[in-house]
Amino acid sequence: MTEEEIFHAILSQGDAQERQRILAEHCPDDPVLRHRVEALLDSLKTENFMRVHLEPPTTPLPVKEMESQSIGPYKLLQQIGEGGFGTVWMAEQTHPVQRRVALKIIKAGMDTKEVIARFEQERQALALMDHPNIARVLDAGATETGRPFFVMELVRGVPITRFCDEHLLTPQARITLFTKVCRAVQHAHMKGVIHRDLKPSNILVTLHDGVPVPKVIDFGIAKAMQQRLTDKTLFTHFEQMVGTPLYMAPEQAELSGLDIDTRCDIYALGVLLYELLTGQTPFSQDELMKAGFDEMRRLIREREPKKPSTLLKTLAAATASTVATHRQSETPKLIGLLKGDLDWIVMKAMEKDRRRRYETASALADDLQRHLDHEPVLARPPSTVYRLQKLLQKNRAAFITISLVALSLLAGLAISTTLYVRLRVEKAQRAVEAAQFAIMSGEDEWITATIRECTAAGVPRTFIGLLEGEQHLIQGRVEDAIRTLEDLVHEAPKSIPARALLATAHDLVDDTRSYHRVMATLADAKPKEREDYLILGHALSHSDDEKERQQGVEFMAHAIHQMRDSPMARVLLAEARTRLAVHSRSLEEIQEAIADINAARGWQRHGIAVLAISSWAHAVGAQIAEEKNRADLRHSWLAVAKTDGEQLVTFDSFYAEKYLKLQKEIFAQMGVD
Repeated sequence: MTEEEIFHAILSQGDAQERQRILAEHCPDDPVLRHRVEALLDSLKTENFMRVHLEPPTTPLPVKEMESQSIGPYKLLQQIGEGGFGTVWMAEQTHPVQRRVALKIIKAGMDTKEVIARFEQERQALALMDHPNIARVLDAGATETGRPFFVMELVRGVPITRFCDEHLLTPQARITLFTKVCRAVQHAHMKGVIHRDLKPSNILVTLHDGVPVPKVIDFGIAKAMQQRLTDKTLFTHFEQMVGTPLYMAPEQAELSGLDIDTRCDIYALGVLLYELLTGQTPFSQDELMKAGFDEMRRLIREREPKKPSTLLKTLAAATASTVATHRQSETPKLIGLLKGDLDWIVMKAMEKDRRRRYETASALADDLQRHLDHEPVLARPPSTVYRLQKLLQKNRAAFITISLVALSLLAGLAISTTLYVRLRVEKAQRAVEAAQFAIMSGEDEWITATIRECTAAGVPRTFIGLLEGEQHLIQGRVEDAIRTLEDLVHEAPKSIPARALLATAHDLVDDTRSYHRVMATLADAKPKEREDYLILGHALSHSDDEKERQQGVEFMAHAIHQMRDSPMARVLLAEARTRLAVHSRSLEEIQEAIADINAARGWQRHGIAVLAISSWAHAVGAQIAEEKNRADLRHSWLAVAKTDGEQLVTFDSFYAEKYLKLQKEIFAQMGVD
């Protein structure tokens, strides 16, 4: 039997003696094979399940690296971690600066092609990051014997769950700390990297001047959403689960070939939040260990976890009391705190159907912040009673005063009206975002259906007209778009987005005169709303004037970072930044554009808008990389441009044809087929 077959045979047995019998029967004279199987079994107990490389090493594994040895300017001091294929050391850097660092090196005998590729992938993933809550890569190289290593900042921390318990953090303090982790994960996603193994041991917390700072570490099985992280061959074996089962999303356990996207990290964050609030994971480790391999996968895929508040009710009294004490609370009070908002937020993040989870890590963090601020959360259907409760919590003093003065019907009517208007606005906003998501796909019937839903949700006529104009543009019906938008401008002459989108439509058909005519009416426009900044900024990015193009990008960045992010906004910003790069020939600018399109790809991978801008942006990037003698970037970006271009050809649209033409022109200039 192979190593995997022995491992799965042992997992199918719940009895410890039977497991030992199988191990002895199939590994009687092969200590290396026995070591590998035992390592897999041990990793299950230490949350490193499925992280051990499944191919036998070429030589027996050493028990320990030799301390006090040096690797370049780094003196190994103490082993502080060990994974399936590498060890992590605390090391002393002697020059050019003196400091303590963490050095990760491949184990002797583990330097197969796949392990080296995965090791290099982790280094490249970390090198992309620049965030205060993600461990930084400082250096990389290879030993004299050719074993790769890389050097990271030394994180002197403990797992986030342990830190919270040891410091008796309240649920509110835990949520505040957790939102920082969400922002770090969002940063990784915006850089095009999915972690795929988020869990407490990969999120360490340390104190900086008395303030707890979480650090996300171990991108050892990270996945690139778009860019290739390493030139070395790397693929996941068919039917090999990647991740840690306690925190694994159902689609990771599916083994069906379903493409894994950023939402698997959202699920893991939901499990982590569950554990921070209750002290337990949705599925117990003992339960998964006792289950066979297939049963474990079924549990992850199919069994609905209990809500956090419900789980606390089922715990033994002593256990529940300990959990509450670690959170400076009492069991009934803690259950009451979790019941409601936090139950819904956690369960939304852990939805089995990934389409029903939060779209981004930032969206999860934002909803938690709404909870902390006593504002209505998005994780549950809003009701008037619920919203009234939130309004009371946030403005308790004011409402007490009002109650003492007069509990009148008029006050009740005013409150009801305010809540109704807010509900209508949020419903309309969600309908518009759904329509924009459909527009990005290029699927005409879906777009039409979502625009009808916008009308039913009470979206203003001006927004409906903009959506219809965008629908015509994405389908290549530019003349229809221009007619629709001209009618809209006539109906709402003061609408900045209507005029700006009309100008953009003229530019798409190279009608420069009409573009400038419409833009002249916007010369003194003062944007106020998010759509003002976004659509006017996009129109300005089409200008021949460098300052106007730059102002356009600034407007769009403001709309995203200061108001609200969305996949459509990211696509438009990526297009605008690519235009800047075409003129400036700036490598940094095109890298920003590609980061934006990768962020949009985290929401939607194969829509016409993402494919069109991605194929063009990566072609521009490849050309600029060639000019800057960056052969590595030229090679990877060219491959993406070709792949996305091949998919874009399947769309029968003027919009697709326009960007394919731009890509073809660039390829011709580069001498690329």
